[in-house]
Amino acid sequence: MAENDVTKVKKIERTNLDNSNSAIRFEGILATNSFRTLERYGYTTKVSEFDDLTEALKKFQEEMGLKISGELDDDTIDVMKRPRCGGKLILNRSDRVKRFAHSSRWEKMTSDNVLRLKWFISQYTKDMSVSEIRSIVKKSFGLWSTQTIIHSMPSVTLVFEEAKDEHDADITILWAEGEHGDEYKFDDAGDEINILAHTFYPNYHRGTLNGDIHLDDAETWTSDGRYGGTTFANVFIHEIGHALGLGHSKQEEAIMFPVYKKHPREHEHFDLDDKCAINWNYIGPSNTCLFVWIMSEIVKHQVDHNSKNGMVANNETPIPRCKEDNEVQEKIEHKLWRELNVDPQKAHEYSKLSCRFLNGLHREFREHPFSLDEASLNNQTKLLELPTVRQKRHLRHLRHRRIRYHKNRHSLSFHDDDAFNSRFFDNFLSLYTQ
Repeated sequence: MAENDVTKVKKIERTNLDNSNSAIRFEGILATNSFRTLERYGYTTKVSEFDDLTEALKKFQEEMGLKISGELDDDTIDVMKRPRCGGKLILNRSDRVKRFAHSSRWEKMTSDNVLRLKWFISQYTKDMSVSEIRSIVKKSFGLWSTQTIIHSMPSVTLVFEEAKDEHDADITILWAEGEHGDEYKFDDAGDEINILAHTFYPNYHRGTLNGDIHLDDAETWTSDGRYGGTTFANVFIHEIGHALGLGHSKQEEAIMFPVYKKHPREHEHFDLDDKCAINWNYIGPSNTCLFVWIMSEIVKHQVDHNSKNGMVANNETPIPRCKEDNEVQEKIEHKLWRELNVDPQKAHEYSKLSCRFLNGLHREFREHPFSLDEASLNNQTKLLELPTVRQKRHLRHLRHRRIRYHKNRHSLSFHDDDAFNSRFFDNFLSLYTQ
């Protein structure tokens, strides 16, 4: 953005200061880079309208688990500077990125729920040895093969093998700089936007790019993040999720959270949100994963996993409550068929089930030791306080004393409001927070 554009933004701010209590902070070149970030990731297409910028910042803050203020505050600027996935996320132009995305998947799964895909590395970086790269690639695919099972539920089995050549591969992996043959050129190393990689979804339909993973060779790639380099495994494990058709998660600890982690992730366990995303995409909806989706998308910012980097700023979260005089159920139903591609009839049934779950949170958490906040907004919402480390350990202990949630899910009658009782939530939370 040119300098006169920055000046124009400042004038817009001054114009709105007299009539608004929520002005955005705009500060010269810092603001310019922030606007470029919002544009690059698809949060806005214009930088000259004050209201548009406010909404763009709110969208960014929501996705990143930040306090939603619409202001360019220090926490927002800090997150903008961190290395992250190269989205707008590259899928068919007419589609919107979805978390559990039936519209973007490989149509190769067998009748026994096995998905076999082949990969091939066509261009290597010189930052690591070929043997190091191949080892990390194999371990990363292996993690997806072993970490996506949800016990006692139908789950997809992922099988990855190396192709003989690029033409035989479903997923082609390469390093490149700048312009490299597709329409998404890489930035320079150290650029404020800091894009490290981009991946084409299975339904991109542009030549042979479907599922391909491109990494920016202008960056310095390492196996362990030493000397300020980028840890290859952290980026690659995340990009595999996109190659499988998954969108971003709002859970900071999920593999599919858009900001890359600094510590090595080669041996980590997947978050339940990741497991549900891949299985919803390929197996289909389930009650368990519906409840996980509600916690991630409807009850927002609800798990901080004891974050040390300040990215999750809201530990007291309003829980929507379904009532006859509000439209909470209708909005959930709309999100189910629009964002999760659930057919209209199923979306209606799931919206009713979602309401029983949400209303159960109100009923049971009123006396729950981890949530003692008063109801607000005319009792349409109630604040949910997050469990601490000690309380999470207690929840895990409950799992051994009580019947586990996923073993009971078929015996519970979810058509009955009483099914969402203290035992249900103890068992569900023990699974959800483990």
